[in-house]
Amino acid sequence: MDIKNPDRILLAINSGLAEDLVLTSIEEVSEDFHARFNAKSREYLYKIFIRKQRPVLRLDSLAWVRDKLDYEAMKKHAESFLGTRDFSRYVKLEGHEESTECTVYESELIKESSLCFKYKIKANRFLRHMVRRIVGELVHVGKGKPLSDASSNLAMPAEGLTLVKVEY
Repeated sequence: MDIKNPDRILLAINSGLAEDLVLTSIEEVSEDFHARFNAKSREYLYKIFIRKQRPVLRLDSLAWVRDKLDYEAMKKHAESFLGTRDFSRYVKLEGHEESTECTVYESELIKESSLCFKYKIKANRFLRHMVRRIVGELVHVGKGKPLSDASSNLAMPAEGLTLVKVEY
């Protein structure tokens, strides 16, 4: 593809995408480039809506938790995921053959309001369901429950999860 006019190409591509997806830049890459394997980091955001009554708006972009959550306990536990370590507790190992070691650069719980917490995580790679299980464990801790082997298997629903950024 000739990329002499990237703005025109961006406009053309974006006109055919769903409303909740947009390309902000494009650049030419080598023939052997692989979008998954050449990424240096990925960043996810998980939104948690906290209220006894279910939400009626944005159901596709947040997860609902009925119980009050201890923000400080969750925030402290979120920090424990930083660094390079084995995340095999947060993946279904059945049929899983690749390495379970990941390097987490950012792991932060953000209190947007008393009704909404956001969890931001950035890592060199992620395992299948890893973020949803980490958030499940954070919610478990936020409910005042102790950590256990089972707490890493409490996957939150996909609706709260958004891929925010991929860096190459």
